[in-house]
Amino acid sequence: AFPIVPDYTNDFSTFPGDLWSIETGVLNTSGSWISDGFANNGTTGSAKINIYTSSYSGPMADDSLISPVFDLSVGPYYLNMQAALTPWNGTSDGTFGQGDYISVSLTEDGGVTWIELFRWDSTNAPPAAGAAMPEQDLSNYTSSTVKFKIFAQSGTGIVDNDFFIDNFSITSSSLGINNSQI
Repeated sequence: AFPIVPDYTNDFSTFPGDLWSIETGVLNTSGSWISDGFANNGTTGSAKINIYTSSYSGPMADDSLISPVFDLSVGPYYLNMQAALTPWNGTSDGTFGQGDYISVSLTEDGGVTWIELFRWDSTNAPPAAGAAMPEQDLSNYTSSTVKFKIFAQSGTGIVDNDFFIDNFSITSSSLGINNSQI
């Protein structure tokens, strides 16, 4: 497939989306990114991963949601998406356990190296109502072979949460999103 030239949006109404893939990590043998309703509202329309640690089996999430290839050579472009964190199968605000995080990274070399753009962790967990990730200015990335990775890691705290992503977009004009709730 040819690289996608933005503007682009994946609202996850079809999961995981055209040309998207799921990469299961070495720790995870049973769970992964799935389709679900945003913040456990309904059953479709966003990407969700269950992040938990069992005292018996250790970390259970280290999976990635991988985007298709994008051509950012005629930018500037801006990356935006919404996120939410709830307790497992809940609708209230979740709290990340020790060492839990979700990162958003990009690669310009086919996944040999990844550059972290943003991270959600215990210091900035999104509410169940959802929050916009601070807009990422992609002006410094001008490759015609850029992929994005949304990586989930469970740490050592025994906490059971659902993390959601929706409305992943790369646009040629800034949406002006800092960290406001949606």
